[in-house]
Amino acid sequence: MRSATVLALIAAATLSDRAAAQGSCAEHLLVSGYFSNNVAIFDACSGAFVRQLDSSGRIRGAQAVRLNPANQLIYVVSEGTDRILRYRASDYEFVDVFAQLPGNFDPTGIDFGLDDEVYVASYGTSSVVELDPDSGTQVAVLLPAGSGLLGADNGMMVSVSGQLFVPGYDSSSVAMINPGSGSANVNFIRSGTGGMVNARGILDEGATILVGGEGSGAVYRFSASNGALVQTLITGLSRPTGLTRDAAGKLLVLTGNQVRRYEPDNGALIGTLANLNQGGISGGTFLALVPNPQAASVDQSQIGSQYWVFGSGPAQARSLSAEMVSATGSVYGAGFDPDEVVRKRWGSIT
Repeated sequence: MRSATVLALIAAATLSDRAAAQGSCAEHLLVSGYFSNNVAIFDACSGAFVRQLDSSGRIRGAQAVRLNPANQLIYVVSEGTDRILRYRASDYEFVDVFAQLPGNFDPTGIDFGLDDEVYVASYGTSSVVELDPDSGTQVAVLLPAGSGLLGADNGMMVSVSGQLFVPGYDSSSVAMINPGSGSANVNFIRSGTGGMVNARGILDEGATILVGGEGSGAVYRFSASNGALVQTLITGLSRPTGLTRDAAGKLLVLTGNQVRRYEPDNGALIGTLANLNQGGISGGTFLALVPNPQAASVDQSQIGSQYWVFGSGPAQARSLSAEMVSATGSVYGAGFDPDEVVRKRWGSIT
């Protein structure tokens, strides 16, 4: 029993060390550059520049970038061409122009509803529309022009509860929309609350939301239920735009052409993750974390289908001949058919 247990620990350490040696990070950080007309890809662990998403010139005035979990496509808002572009998350190859919007639309934000709806924010018309998820044509208006919110921007996001939060860059406010009922509270966070100027990035935290004030150089925390100011989390920033959280739960902020890491509870600076000059970014607008296509992936079909069996005995090829075995956590049911077992590679011992 002891020898088998030690052997399992050695295998785990070997696999972990090998992944570290390869420098394989589970996520990539995508950064939009408005003036540089690009989306640069960085290693989300080291901050090293990896590559450009697209070097063909399709992207003009890059704004929001989001991964649609329904189809595993990356949607890129190209404000300068009034287009929504799509790329495969598996290899970053261009797929198509999902939507061609009117010339005065000036799209900025995009996000997806709980039932795969596609919502797009318009800076040019200060509105929010819904697009057909298949054709990309407009099917509804959730926030009409003239509502009072001005300059709907790229931080627009759908919360885990299904509410749609829309930053008004020119009105320095945030609207909240219930897509199910169609109701909208245009003054959910009133203009200038807490000193906020030019609302832009928004990040869902469940009971609260974080909102970046680009003009006021700060990140604010508000109640997600009534819009009340909870705290001014970070101050003294240079025109903060993109907001997201990394795999460790730390807050990433795009400010001063850098991506910096902060403690989400007290706003303490941890350090700089990435220098965006390395990716040719000018006028950074948005941050998005996506799975790294080159990282070792987890076979989802095996989750919940495997159980550890411990034993002591000689190993040969793919077999372990154990004199005695013990297992915990589950038993084979009456319907177990050994002929249906599919042998899949789970790792290696070196």
